[in-house]
Amino acid sequence: HPSAHCIVDLHPPRVQTTRMKHTLMACLSGCAALTFGLWLPSARGEEPSIPATFTIELAAGTSLFCPPLPTEGYLDGALGHQLAGAVDKIVLRSPGSTNIVQLHLDANRAWVDESNAPYRRPLEPGQGFIITRQAKTPASLVFTGEVTAAQTKTITITEGMNIIGFPGGQPVAMATAFESPATGRPVASYDETEADTMAFLNADGSWRRLLRLTDQAWYDARTLTNTTLVLQPGQAIYFERQPGHGPLHISY
Repeated sequence: HPSAHCIVDLHPPRVQTTRMKHTLMACLSGCAALTFGLWLPSARGEEPSIPATFTIELAAGTSLFCPPLPTEGYLDGALGHQLAGAVDKIVLRSPGSTNIVQLHLDANRAWVDESNAPYRRPLEPGQGFIITRQAKTPASLVFTGEVTAAQTKTITITEGMNIIGFPGGQPVAMATAFESPATGRPVASYDETEADTMAFLNADGSWRRLLRLTDQAWYDARTLTNTTLVLQPGQAIYFERQPGHGPLHISY
């Protein structure tokens, strides 16, 4: 678990009711504001690229984050250098496990682990993490890159707890994001201890939790309505995959 000044519990609380027969939804409030511009290419026979620029406002305190565009994924590279100007702490969780690595900045503004060794392991596609900004004011980060229109990448959601986002340069509706996986299906059950679940960290430190109650719908444990949540570039969520069902592969 993170040190005492990291306010995020790596195990978001389960909903109190284990059996539900109503429908759901949730809206993540105030975690990270962003604006973005997309310049669409002309319609030709080739596979064009879309230049995209995102300005993301990172809130003060602790939040979940995923790079909003395809990047080289190295925290000792351009991504890490950019985050070093806005973030004081990064907590990485090995997908599907309870193993965590806590990163901080050394005197050279490089990301190092608890033993002060440089962190050189690349992020997996769609891998999110916990960030902490100690300043009382938010910070703005600008991400610019190319998104190939015909490009397809895959997020792997392993059994257990994962922190994921969708770095494809587009907002993603949670109601449909997991409906056509390349491999596997979300695990549905009226018992939340047997269903796949998602958890969203709100700006006030509370959690918004969704669970898979039927084969076609995600439900909110608090509002009991169908989800209309849209995950924005830069945002990340916890996804808990039930054991015994294999990994879930999502293309984006």
